[in-house]
Formats: sequence, C-alpha cells, structure tokens
Amino acid sequence: MWLAVLTDAYTDGENAEDIFKYEEKVSALTTKDIQAVAKKYLSGDKITAILMPEK
Repeated sequence: MWLAVLTDAYTDGENAEDIFKYEEKVSALTTKDIQAVAKKYLSGDKITAILMPEK
C-alpha cells in the first residue's frame, strides 16, 4: 500500500508527505461538505465521473 501511495504521488507530481495529513483532512470534513459533493455528483438520474488517463 505505501509503495502505491508513493508511486501515485510521484506520478501525479504531488507531495508524498501529504499522506500524513490524511486523517486530519478526513476529520475536518463536515456533513455539509459530504452533502454538497453528493448533490453535485449524484443528483438526478445521472452520475458524473472524471477519468484520469495515463500521461
């Protein structure tokens, strides 16, 4: 798992140390945040998805 996280961070040009902030970020989410995302992506009779093709 850690190797995959490091590989993804390297591939996406992100900071690998951000994994240490994961719990903090998840804990900061509110019910309102989750409802807003659900409303945006799961509204109506469709689902919006974003594909991230390989570079």
